[in-house]
Amino acid sequence: MIFPRRIHFCISGLACIAALLCSISHASMKSYRSASRQIPPESIAIVSFFAPDPRAVQHGMSTMTNWLGHAAVRNHGRYALQHGYLQLTTEQCLGDPSGLDHITPRPWAKVFLLSACVERYQTVQYFLWLDADVLITNIWKPVSEILADTSVENRNCSIVVAKDRRLFNTGVILLRTDEGSTGMLNALMSSYLSGDYRHAYCCWEQDAMRSLIENSTAHPWRLADLLLDAAAGIEPLQAVVMPVQRGPLCVVRRRALQSFLKWDEYRSGDFAIHATCADDVRHKAQLLQILHQESVDTAGIPP
Repeated sequence: MIFPRRIHFCISGLACIAALLCSISHASMKSYRSASRQIPPESIAIVSFFAPDPRAVQHGMSTMTNWLGHAAVRNHGRYALQHGYLQLTTEQCLGDPSGLDHITPRPWAKVFLLSACVERYQTVQYFLWLDADVLITNIWKPVSEILADTSVENRNCSIVVAKDRRLFNTGVILLRTDEGSTGMLNALMSSYLSGDYRHAYCCWEQDAMRSLIENSTAHPWRLADLLLDAAAGIEPLQAVVMPVQRGPLCVVRRRALQSFLKWDEYRSGDFAIHATCADDVRHKAQLLQILHQESVDTAGIPP
């Protein structure tokens, strides 16, 4: 198995995770600069990854997962090209298009790919991860504007995710390169290697991240320092009994990063549509209507 260099030693499960969390430096708590500045495009990278469903390939099926995955990666590339950002996937960060084939379940691949990209592209300041069922609908909106809209750029946020009924959703992740974000990626990879949460239902690395935060008292990944409050212009979590908190993991209103197709919450101008749990029968026509409405290129999407 091929892993980034810094996790070769990290295979001892929860004890290793605790050590990783405790080792995170106070440097991750430095504030962002003013949100009004423009971030150089070469300091931003768009990261995504798609592997076709082997069952669909074997049986010649045209599942929504497969055509949406191909369309999504092209969509992410167009967004990167529009703003002059890097577009990164397995070939750029691992040197091998099949470098993540051994990572199963597949959602865990994002953790290893992000870690490899952060290690290889050390001049990049922000990495925007997008799942292969996320399509950017507001292609004109730069990452700097997302940071300003969510009021997180001048806060101590190493990782920004959107709120969800399960606390947060990792379909879109905005990651700042610092010791806080790399510490969490290391802890997640250790959790995978030790078997903890590897096959967790239903959210794999997402449940692992939540567990790490809830169960750790190590600075700075304290539960007492997790969420931004409504006074900062960020909607509080709903349907989750959690205190309002602050810290390097910032949970922002969902539609700032992604709108769920399954909940019919998309509004014109939203940054991205997340087609999680979608299928051809119930959601394809709805998705195509949104894409046509926003003049998003639908090449590769079957009618």
